[in-house]
Amino acid sequence: MKRGLFSFLIFLTLHVPLGSYAQAVKGVLTYAGEERLALDGEWAFYWKQLLESGDETFTANPPTYVKQVSYWNTHQELKEQLPAFGYATYRLVVKSAQDYRVAMEIPGFNLSYALFLNGELISGDGVVSDSKDTYVPNWTVSMKTVMLHEGENEIVVQVANFDHSNGGFFKPIIIGDPDILPHERDLNLIIETFNIGGVFLIGCFFVGLFFYLGEDKSFLFYGLFVIMYALYISNYGQYVFGTVFPAVPARIKLKITYLTMYLAWLFYTLFLCELFKEDFHKIVSRIALIIAVPLCLSALVLPMSIYTLTLVPFSVVALVYIIYGFYITLVARVRKRGGSLSIFLGLALCTLAIVILSAYHYNLILTRPNAISVLFTATFFVMSFAFAEKIGKAFSSARALQLETASQKREIEIQAKELKQLDEAKSRFFANISHEFRTPLTMIFGPVRELLLAVHDSRPRKYLQTIQNNASRLLKLVNQILELAKLDAGHQMLVKEYVDVSKFIIETVNSFQLEAKSNSIKLLLRASDQISGWIDPDALEKIVLNLLSNAFKFTPGGGTITLTLSLEGTKARIDVEDTGIGIPQDQLPFIFDRFYHTESDKQASSGIGLSLVKALVDQLNGEITVESEPGVRTCFRLLLPLKKDETESNSTIGGATSASEEATGGTENGETARILVIEDNDEVRQLIAEVLSHDFEVLSASNGTSGIATAIEQMPDGIICDLTMPGVDGFEVCAQLKQNEKTSHIPIVMLTAKADKESKIKGLETAADDYLTKPFDQKELIVRLRNLLESRRQLMHKYSQQTMLKPQEIAVSSIDKVFLEKVIAAVNTHLADEGFSVEELSREVGMSKSQLNRKLQALIGQTPNKLIRSFRLQQAYELLEKNAGSIAEIAYMTGFSSPNYFNAVFKDEFGIVPGQVQRNKPG
Repeated sequence: MKRGLFSFLIFLTLHVPLGSYAQAVKGVLTYAGEERLALDGEWAFYWKQLLESGDETFTANPPTYVKQVSYWNTHQELKEQLPAFGYATYRLVVKSAQDYRVAMEIPGFNLSYALFLNGELISGDGVVSDSKDTYVPNWTVSMKTVMLHEGENEIVVQVANFDHSNGGFFKPIIIGDPDILPHERDLNLIIETFNIGGVFLIGCFFVGLFFYLGEDKSFLFYGLFVIMYALYISNYGQYVFGTVFPAVPARIKLKITYLTMYLAWLFYTLFLCELFKEDFHKIVSRIALIIAVPLCLSALVLPMSIYTLTLVPFSVVALVYIIYGFYITLVARVRKRGGSLSIFLGLALCTLAIVILSAYHYNLILTRPNAISVLFTATFFVMSFAFAEKIGKAFSSARALQLETASQKREIEIQAKELKQLDEAKSRFFANISHEFRTPLTMIFGPVRELLLAVHDSRPRKYLQTIQNNASRLLKLVNQILELAKLDAGHQMLVKEYVDVSKFIIETVNSFQLEAKSNSIKLLLRASDQISGWIDPDALEKIVLNLLSNAFKFTPGGGTITLTLSLEGTKARIDVEDTGIGIPQDQLPFIFDRFYHTESDKQASSGIGLSLVKALVDQLNGEITVESEPGVRTCFRLLLPLKKDETESNSTIGGATSASEEATGGTENGETARILVIEDNDEVRQLIAEVLSHDFEVLSASNGTSGIATAIEQMPDGIICDLTMPGVDGFEVCAQLKQNEKTSHIPIVMLTAKADKESKIKGLETAADDYLTKPFDQKELIVRLRNLLESRRQLMHKYSQQTMLKPQEIAVSSIDKVFLEKVIAAVNTHLADEGFSVEELSREVGMSKSQLNRKLQALIGQTPNKLIRSFRLQQAYELLEKNAGSIAEIAYMTGFSSPNYFNAVFKDEFGIVPGQVQRNKPG
């Protein structure tokens, strides 16, 4: 198979279209309809002259003829060597026996050109000029279809170069069959693009493998070598890079070509060094680095005329390193290194491709053969087998390790399962026995209370008080065990409420002041004002009570307990610090384990309180950490989120309202109202934002277009908009927002320097809610905003109490009326569908969940979930009045999955059970 592959590659290499060898003599060439004819040979050459067809200079004096194809600074026919910088005209007469329609393949010229045929401009690139200041370089190849008339046809090419170290022709112009040449070019472009793209992806794959595996640098160097080579080769032949990025200037393209050439060679060297570490001499890779760094810097910072001179010496160095690569791979093969054969074959293919490319570069081959692209692709494909072998060995080792550890893993899993079952059994035992403790505890508490009231003798009272205190301790322990059992079983649901956390913590800490005083302990509270948010108050209370109780337990008289409350982003931070006995460092990781005792607390603690704290904190999605210095201090630090998580289920958030809805629900839930300021003047916008920032959350936009987009996306509670703005003005902003379903309800205050009556009328006609003239009074602006928001809030509160929605009464505008009707229709359509969710309702009305929630909160003070439930309950009420079925049937008809749940929410909504509606029905 390998022999067949090499035979095929050799066939591709040798099957090269060389073109016709007819050449121009004394500036004249004959065309007789050949399929492909290279216009090389002797061209008339005019140095330092930019001539056009028909110029008298062509006939006035005998011209100088130069052999093509070669740069003008390498012409041997001239008496003196020309500089690389300059400009010239080339002329060739093509004699044709008849009229021919031909394709003309025009290569790139160094480094700008204009080509004329019989006085007509056929093609050009860059700007040809006799001055460096006005000339513009560029480099592309093109294909044109032209007419050669019977007789003489004059081709004139103007060329200018003030950048490259070589000027003039790079490749010959080729004419030929218009059906063959363009087809060949398109085919070559497709093949070359496919090959370069494939090679580039191979490189990216190996770079990705390196970052995934993270250790073997040979993957990285090989991937970078392949990527750099793909970029380098894309600037040859059909110039794929220029085709994909035509706007990149010639100077940049040439820098990329040389830079990628240097880097490809460097990464090739580093790749071999990394792959064959035992055989590759480190000094060779160090020399490569020493050479590559200045070469790369030269391509980046030096002018083109200088860094292009490095091509020949660099080619010699690269050839030496390729030969050294062959030597290293042969040594590695002899020593039976993995991957050495693949690398050797890859280098052989790469060398063959370079030989063919060099022949093409020096015009030994007139057209670039497809074999070059195929060979380069095959090179990297074959080299990749070295990594396949490497990865295969790694997988074999991993498989062996996996088999070796499989039995150990099974043993660990069995032990873990047994430990889990033991832990569950222990929890069940304590939970069950705790339930049994409740009845006797009740029988203890009752008689003890009666005896304490009846007995006045101090000694019996002391015993009775001891009994009561220990019974209280036992009851507390029972409750904690039951709480943990509920948490383990997943039966303990959070009921989040909007809580004034600062006030809550202050009240909780104050309840310990008496205990602190009786134990001679200083209890300090440092709480920030106005910290509030969504949290389960019962869970928060249990957490704080347990932490404070724990602190009192281990803090001796004269000590200090400090609780600090602060805000970190959207989380409440609570630090409970005491100057007690502390916890040894080696025992800190275990203090939250159930029934665990440190050496110092075996007689003082049940080992339950901190376990309960940890379980509750985890359920709140919070964090708890502890720091301790034995004999000095202990500090428990809590971070508890105060915002609702959109992923929380409805059942855990106070009824049927989802967390995400409440979190975006306007200002009724204690959130600050959001005001959008649309003003093109930066200073005025900043002033308004500063004025409002004490009372509102401020959003801003610098023009009408961004203001409209921000309003639709953020749906603020109110908008202040400047009237006169470039582009979309205030009138248009107001009109668009009032006509948009998502923003039609938002009150808008127009702000302008125009005090005339007509402007006010026009502003109010666009449905602006208020109008304020510059310069404005800051207090007046705030008061007007508050009044607008308060009036909307009162309407919202009024309609939030209604069970049945009437859009015509609620809607401020016809847009809002249509919106509410659409919402009601959507809910009504899915009345019996118990799975109909807020997400589906959002899709049906064309809004996101948050947009729908803010819209409904602003209009009716209800969340989408509450609206769906209220509408279903109202429909159920009407069906019950009509005796349309049994209670269970009506529950299912109106989208309730459980008759019991239906009974409960029906009673919450109407104050009576469904059966009473049917019984109270007249007749």
